Amino acid sequence: MRRLCSIALWAELLVVLSAGSLRGADGNAMLGANGEVYRVQSGTYKQLFPNPPGSQAGNTVLALDIAQDGKQRRVLVPGTEGAEVEQSPALTVDRSSNRVYLVWEGRQGYHSTLNLLPYSAGDGFGDTFEFCGDAFSTKFNPQLAATIDRYQMIAEDGSLVAASRTILHLIWYDDGALGERVLYTPLVIHDGDVLLSNRIFDASELATGTPASGAASSTASPALLKKPQIRANRDGSGVVAAFIDPGSGALVTTQLRSVAGELVSYADKARAVIIDVGRNRNLSRAQIADAARKVIVEAGRRLLRNELAEFLTDTFLASVRSSDIGEELALSADKARAVIIDVGASLRRDAADRSQAKVVEIAESDDEHGSAQLLEVRNGGSRALPPLPNGEVRILVSQKGDQVALAWSDSAVRYRESTGDGWSPERTVTLGPNLSRDDAFELVDQRISH
Repeated sequence: MRRLCSIALWAELLVVLSAGSLRGADGNAMLGANGEVYRVQSGTYKQLFPNPPGSQAGNTVLALDIAQDGKQRRVLVPGTEGAEVEQSPALTVDRSSNRVYLVWEGRQGYHSTLNLLPYSAGDGFGDTFEFCGDAFSTKFNPQLAATIDRYQMIAEDGSLVAASRTILHLIWYDDGALGERVLYTPLVIHDGDVLLSNRIFDASELATGTPASGAASSTASPALLKKPQIRANRDGSGVVAAFIDPGSGALVTTQLRSVAGELVSYADKARAVIIDVGRNRNLSRAQIADAARKVIVEAGRRLLRNELAEFLTDTFLASVRSSDIGEELALSADKARAVIIDVGASLRRDAADRSQAKVVEIAESDDEHGSAQLLEVRNGGSRALPPLPNGEVRILVSQKGDQVALAWSDSAVRYRESTGDGWSPERTVTLGPNLSRDDAFELVDQRISH
């Protein structure tokens, strides 16, 4: 068991990715790259497996079912056979490696943890990561989605190399001493391992600037409050999160995607050059900027368009020149780096998006020349809920976050979809011999997704 600690505290669907993925109502089923279907489920040892150890037969365990080419096998998720109760399992598939990641809440008495476990067909299960945090908060319905960013970067020896990073986006509902909140954390995968420097964000604060606190609003049903959703974009470059803000009871959507790797690599290189030029030299900030310009702009031209490299280099060096000589040079370089990342990221946004988007740091290397991990966050909107039934209601969100539906079922599947700032009238999908309830929910989801 490895413990995954945050360094700061702030976050039946069909998801179509290029590798393919099938997502169940609670994110417990996915389609892998080779046509295999993965499904995770919770139950007692004796319900899920024949001939369990007698002393453990009544314990709650997790099982991973793998179906491929007409064959199915079931494997016990290691570490779940003990007295701890495993709840709300979900999974996702990393398209770059076809590795499966499982997440669940483990509860024993008043102690509650979130656990993350990788699995691959070749290597089996890896190490379980246990999230540090409030061990006494209850963690409901964790949901996972994976994204991948492929880019070029400048290596330490100056060569240009291809690189990629996978990010696991995890969201859940947390009820603890700090109140009822939706929490979100992005987990960066590097060489198959999860970086241990993730940050946990209050999803309401990330999306709206106002953190959730205290008891949740009574305008939304508890079941809906505890069901945050997250799904990947069609191209796998980002995710959309949809959740009920605990404070206001409004439905909030947020888009999150990686800041372009080439931009981050260029900004990291510019920062490192400034620090190297200024080390052990009695130079003014203007002299440091002038001495560093040629190297920085050449690095930019290798990764970015020439005109963009020139513009960002001038912006970066202007920030260095205007910094206080009494300020530590590394801090001045950090600030200049943040400026050009924000400027560079804003250039690929639509004009209407620029005031709604921001860049946040999600993980960081301890090496002064190492690369930080950054996400661009865009507030997708907030809307009051329409009148809804008392039973279970599903949140269905498009891959851009611009369309949302609320769906439920009785004798039929019924839904209301977003229209501008409001909601459509209630609409009905009639069930029958050729249309199951799950099929009807999928049709609503497809309508929202397109």
